[in-house]
Amino acid sequence: MRPPAWTPPPAEIRELQALLRRLENLQEMQRMEQNREATADPAVKGSIQAVLATLDKEIEAVRRHIGGSPGLRQRAGLLESIPGVGETTAAWLLTLLAEHRGFDDPKQAVAFAGLAPRLRQSGQWAGQTKLCPRPAPPCCVRRCTCRCCRP
Repeated sequence: MRPPAWTPPPAEIRELQALLRRLENLQEMQRMEQNREATADPAVKGSIQAVLATLDKEIEAVRRHIGGSPGLRQRAGLLESIPGVGETTAAWLLTLLAEHRGFDDPKQAVAFAGLAPRLRQSGQWAGQTKLCPRPAPPCCVRRCTCRCCRP
């Protein structure tokens, strides 16, 4: 039995992935500049504030561009109807759980994302329940779902 051949993600998913990565990079740069501003010498604060203003504009431009595709916008709306799932979380979930991955049922998607619990018990002994470990790419699902669960 051979597994199905790998299929590349559609162009709209690849574009969404690139935009989300760019958004994360811009937000990281923004945090770095905010940290610098807190301890900066007054001589360079103006420069840091100018960079922060530019980063704010770029972040807004990327966020506006993320919701561009009508097909993705509809699916994102369904995901956003889930309590705690916002725009960014829905976008990450769209890229990581897209149709090209070929999941037959929700359990496969949950296992792929590494969100399935791993029960450790034997008879009357019950150990700690943890999430199953996953390789690198789906860790984004954990990261974005953990962010939306914080109070």
